[in-house]
Amino acid sequence: MSSGTPRYQYSSTLLSIDLSQNWTNATVVFQSTPKSDGVPNLDGPSLWYHNQEDLLYSGFTGTNTSFGAPRDLPPLSLWTFKPDGAGSGTWNEIINTTSPVWDSLTRPIYPLQAYDSNSAWVLGGNNLPNETPTPIGDNIVQFDMLSQTFQNSSVQCCNATKGIAAGVMQYVPSFGPEGLFVVLGGVNGDMQGEAHDLLGFATVSVFDPAKQEWWNQTTTGSEPSPRIQFCTAGINSTNGTYEM
Repeated sequence: MSSGTPRYQYSSTLLSIDLSQNWTNATVVFQSTPKSDGVPNLDGPSLWYHNQEDLLYSGFTGTNTSFGAPRDLPPLSLWTFKPDGAGSGTWNEIINTTSPVWDSLTRPIYPLQAYDSNSAWVLGGNNLPNETPTPIGDNIVQFDMLSQTFQNSSVQCCNATKGIAAGVMQYVPSFGPEGLFVVLGGVNGDMQGEAHDLLGFATVSVFDPAKQEWWNQTTTGSEPSPRIQFCTAGINSTNGTYEM
């Protein structure tokens, strides 16, 4: 802040907060960890956590930052970050920019993404040919964090006739053998212009990764207004439900 006016600065470091201590907006302390050469700086990046190996994965999704950064989109690569337990850690490139893995994949912007115990899932999104957002289509990308491999599949879901983007996919671990994913909100098609074809909350789409099946679930109660690029969080309740 400068004289009450926000000042924005492009950052190429990883910031961490100690969650073992109480803090307020006035007392919070950020620790900054420099990125290794080659780690992409992206807006809306993937950030998947694999509890079994205590690794963060990043680098697949995202676009250029909206201020202060070079406009050239970095090539696709995938990196892990190993936390050291003290607010820092180590970056490691596991799939480099020249890998043939990327021949059949497109880096999405505005995708819906979430992860379970062993896989990350990236649904829909747009791509950026010639700087114009274009729907990627009805597809979902699975990244298996055990084998560190990608799989791209077509899906029919979400009442999105032109592909979905800018919504939220929330993992619900407490139902089914491998949990469920619930898709909320978003836009039907691309994010270009102001008049987005927003998807409502009268129904939500549910994905069962164990059966590889999708279905639409009718909602009840007071329906939220349609929205894009929002956040969710979830927690098990004490009465057998899951709160989001």
